[in-house]
Amino acid sequence: METTGGLTFRDSTGADVDALVALVESAYRGDDSRAGWTTEADILAGQRTGPEGVLAVIKSPDSKLLTVERDGQVVACCQLEHRGDYAYFGMFAVSPGLQGGGLGKVIIAAAERIARETWGSPRCT
Repeated sequence: METTGGLTFRDSTGADVDALVALVESAYRGDDSRAGWTTEADILAGQRTGPEGVLAVIKSPDSKLLTVERDGQVVACCQLEHRGDYAYFGMFAVSPGLQGGGLGKVIIAAAERIARETWGSPRCT
């Protein structure tokens, strides 16, 4: 666990699954997503991810799902997966009300650093 700029980054656990599914869904689908810029609500229907998919990422030996908290509240998440000489960056979600304020840049920079420190990955794609 580490803290950067008032944010706490930690590896997700099974206890985080419901909160992470809700976060991803709120960032991309449904009415809540319209508060941010990442909404897919008008072009795609249905669920973007589910508990099984999130848990699979958490349990994968070559993957990390980072939970990002501010003041004890989950505000973002992202997946890092070791893929040889690079790290895959995915399942990126920021709470819709916090989008557009620079939080994403902070999270991406931290994720890139964590991938370098964890796997020696010089880049994320």
